[in-house]
Amino acid sequence: MAFVKPEKKKEGVKILAYGDSGSGKTPFGLSFPNIGHVDSDSGTTFYNKDNVVVTTNTLSLKELHEEIEDVERESELFDSIDTFTVDSITRLHENQEHAALKVVEQRAMQSNRLVEGEGISVKERGIIKLHYEKFFGRMLELAKQGKNLVFIAEKKDKNENKKDAIGNQITVKVGEMPNMQKNAEYDFDVVIKTFIKDGESHGLVEKDRTGTFKPGEVIYKPNYTHWAEAIAQAQSGRQRKKEEIKKFDAAIDKEAEHHSISSGDRIGQIILEIENIINSHTVNKQKEIADEFTKQFSTIKFKEIKDLDKLQKMLIVAKKVS
Repeated sequence: MAFVKPEKKKEGVKILAYGDSGSGKTPFGLSFPNIGHVDSDSGTTFYNKDNVVVTTNTLSLKELHEEIEDVERESELFDSIDTFTVDSITRLHENQEHAALKVVEQRAMQSNRLVEGEGISVKERGIIKLHYEKFFGRMLELAKQGKNLVFIAEKKDKNENKKDAIGNQITVKVGEMPNMQKNAEYDFDVVIKTFIKDGESHGLVEKDRTGTFKPGEVIYKPNYTHWAEAIAQAQSGRQRKKEEIKKFDAAIDKEAEHHSISSGDRIGQIILEIENIINSHTVNKQKEIADEFTKQFSTIKFKEIKDLDKLQKMLIVAKKVS
């Protein structure tokens, strides 16, 4: 039976704090108890880190995913962590975009096109979004084990395209938003925007599913204690067993069964994957891959190949050389 009777289970609270630099975001994140800290900004040097159990400075979502797996395998260490803080998700998101732009630039140069005329395609933005959602899906697994999630983000303008009085298209600022994956703020239980007033940090509550504050309320020096009672309430339920927690990657695989990929689409995916592997290497490594392609397939022009089986073999070779 898929549906079951509701039962209170232990759950972590998911909080997003965003704002200008120096507005109190990092002290807010560090105020939570027993932290597994992702310091991608390397911005905690001058802050009190007594609450930090373990830390990493990775800038890669892939590496972070692997490091979380390592922590989870050490059960004693994992059990000692109450909160996972990511400071900042902006840096990790920008790193994804920079990696995509590097691929775009290298592709343009190889095709003798102007780099300035290139941009990240819709497909590549879809890949960036998928990488973020896989990462956040992994973090949700931690929340379902009772770990609080605190994400820190920089602030950016929210703009809309409108027409002026004479019909010209103009860009108009309509608000502010976290600088991270688009619409990601909807994934959080609490969203606050930090700012400085009279030299002190304040937080404007934009969303609070815990019911602790109403949207629009302003908090003086926002910190863990403001939500401590709600967090304790959320964590008072039954601890889930690991096998009860649905894996995001497994859910995607299951959905993929209902979306069979055509041979043409698969060929395009493999070509892009080979291209990404090649572009991520030095010139010497690229030459090594090209030599193997020539030796085994009598060509280096993998983009022109329409044979799916042959392309899959070339992908294996590219990965092995890497």
